[in-house]
Amino acid sequence: GIFITEEKQGGKFLVRSLDGPIATFSLQELPGCCGVVVSYWSEVLVEHRHKGIGAELLEIRMMAARAMKYGSMLATVDKNNTAEVGLLYNAQWSKVKEFRNPRTSNIIEVYLVNL
Repeated sequence: GIFITEEKQGGKFLVRSLDGPIATFSLQELPGCCGVVVSYWSEVLVEHRHKGIGAELLEIRMMAARAMKYGSMLATVDKNNTAEVGLLYNAQWSKVKEFRNPRTSNIIEVYLVNL
């Protein structure tokens, strides 16, 4: 089984098994709107990748947001992260915007899902 704990700084969650950490994610309320939560820093540890955990982690994030009574969820993802883009697409998230990050020059996609 897996366990999810919230870190002390709040908003950051650790997903672990009895053998140790598996993944992390963060959820933060969108400033100025108590109905939207932003999902960020979602990461499956390298040794646990390509095992379907990413899709499970996405569902866990969405379930957590629903439990916290949010109506919508936003996520940003580097366009080159095709694994995450595919997960969002398969989970019926909608791409709402794309922009070039001026700090990194990466193309960032913004996704939204109604919970």
